Amino acid sequence: MNSLGKKFPYSIVSCPSTRRCTVWLNSDYKEETHEFAVTFYCVSSGEKKISTLSRSKPFVEFDGLTPGEAYLLTVKHMSLPRQFIYKSHREKIIAGHAENSLRAIGVGSGRCGTTSLAAYLNGMMFSDGVKVDARHESAAYPMLYCIINKQGKFIPEIMNSFTHNIEIAPYFWLTPDVVKRAGKVVQIIRDGRLVVTSGMTRGWYTRNSLWDEIKPEYSGGQFEHCCHYWVNCCKVLKPLAHVTVRCRDMQNSSDTRLSLLRELDIKAQNKPFPKKNLSRKDQKVFEWQDEHHEIFHRICGHYMDEYYPGWQSNPSSNNCI
Repeated sequence: MNSLGKKFPYSIVSCPSTRRCTVWLNSDYKEETHEFAVTFYCVSSGEKKISTLSRSKPFVEFDGLTPGEAYLLTVKHMSLPRQFIYKSHREKIIAGHAENSLRAIGVGSGRCGTTSLAAYLNGMMFSDGVKVDARHESAAYPMLYCIINKQGKFIPEIMNSFTHNIEIAPYFWLTPDVVKRAGKVVQIIRDGRLVVTSGMTRGWYTRNSLWDEIKPEYSGGQFEHCCHYWVNCCKVLKPLAHVTVRCRDMQNSSDTRLSLLRELDIKAQNKPFPKKNLSRKDQKVFEWQDEHHEIFHRICGHYMDEYYPGWQSNPSSNNCI
């Protein structure tokens, strides 16, 4: 093992249960070109199991675990030159039933403030004295893989592997059964015009991306798809969310922020809501034409009326990211 090299450059998500441990490479599988050797070693018996992780095989299952036994997981590059550059990933795993530690899940459409919400909550304190550990998309690529390939059986394992207490990610609206397992569900919503504009600017539904592969298909062109995506997110989350906050209110209203903290049983704190994951200033912003306003009103009007009353008298939002 190279003890002097750089830190292992990839995130590994290990999901131990009573009899099995699934190990995931938390990396963009479309862009990954390297292969990795995985060793699962039983400390007491000395039994060793070996497998690989790669672009075409981003996870591996190790079965036949003994409850309560300790195992050593090692992941390293298959390439000898890269073994000299990077250390191996090593962690100790105890076989057993993992309990879901999440007190809350945050979810939205994407381009709606989920990154900011995680940054806002992280580091606060629950009323019982436990520190808030809020993370954003902490197992993104395993989750994307499961959604795309309809491997829902792994999602509860991934969720149970979390050691933090708040997980926030936009893709949760595509897994409503998982969302129901959370203690509290926070929906963060952003003006649909801004979400659609940002999605069009970033090329939603046109990219060769895992993030686009998870998006449902709808009728019409790219603009219609972005509109339907926002609307269906609202439809799914409305009956599931314990609390719904608007992104702009989180930015501008201390009452909204304090109300959310009370709902999550987090101690009150006068902390501003940060602006994270902003679009690049050099990006050319998608510009709406008359037909886009008509399409948006037809598809999104109902939920805009519900969440943004009077929105039609505020057309200035249409060309903002």
